Amino acid sequence: MGNYYQRIRGTAFFFLYRLKRALRWMGLEKVPGVTRAYRFLKRRFLPDGTVLVKNGENLLYVDLADEVVTPAVVAKARREYEMDVYASLLQPGMTVIDVGANIGHYAIVAARRVGERGRVFAFEPEPRNFQLLARNVAVNGLSNVVAEMKAVADRRESRCLYVSEYNLGSHSLAPENAPDSRRRIEVETVTIDEYHEQEMDGCRVDLLKVDTQGAEMMIVNGACKLLSGESIIVVMECWPFGLKRMGSSAAELVDQLGYLGFDLTIIDERNRSMTSLDPTSLKRMSSLEEEYGSHFALLGQKRS
Repeated sequence: MGNYYQRIRGTAFFFLYRLKRALRWMGLEKVPGVTRAYRFLKRRFLPDGTVLVKNGENLLYVDLADEVVTPAVVAKARREYEMDVYASLLQPGMTVIDVGANIGHYAIVAARRVGERGRVFAFEPEPRNFQLLARNVAVNGLSNVVAEMKAVADRRESRCLYVSEYNLGSHSLAPENAPDSRRRIEVETVTIDEYHEQEMDGCRVDLLKVDTQGAEMMIVNGACKLLSGESIIVVMECWPFGLKRMGSSAAELVDQLGYLGFDLTIIDERNRSMTSLDPTSLKRMSSLEEEYGSHFALLGQKRS
């Protein structure tokens, strides 16, 4: 009965995910009553709580309240190409830092790829997501993940995290970046450089993954020492609007990564391809959102 109920809910997830994409594609999401009707269907078929789903070789507890990450994970349609690129970068024995780990989708893939000799340090400040992250690490039997319920920024301090009600991957340190937030919580922030020195004993770090709804520039500024290393790889979300709302820009982010010695490539999810980006050509940044969508990912590799 439990497996049957899980399959029914998985089918409902898939249907609702496709419905939401269709509404967005047709521009109907903002029509009065459409979102309310969608959420009525969601409450009717998907009661609050969590469910355990299979995603590739991994098991993931997902939150039924989420309208973005959860349906995409169940439908196996969450950044498929980006994940393929990410997985291809991971090798046994690597040490990975995952900032903005959410429920652990990327962290668990990394933990499996780096194996017992490798380690993954996963940062997620929101308590509900962090609880799911910890459960997902445990249910997959992984002992090489260190989960930290902290936000990462450019200094150690207490800050407000604005919690999105319907997109549990959209919590942000800027209220404008979580437009449906109805509450805020106080979180502790750390810098990557400080954490790396004090908690990781300055060990070699092979890959830094960042997805933090506009806080990427702050995180880079707090990780300059680590990012000055010779061989570290960066996989980083770039959301121009989100960066702007936090006092930065996509151009500044690209410029800073270029200054730190990275050659940058856009991971083009839409066309399943990689496009080189010259960090000095900052004038192109204004058109990137139109070309690659509101969010896109950057791959940074040190110049040879």
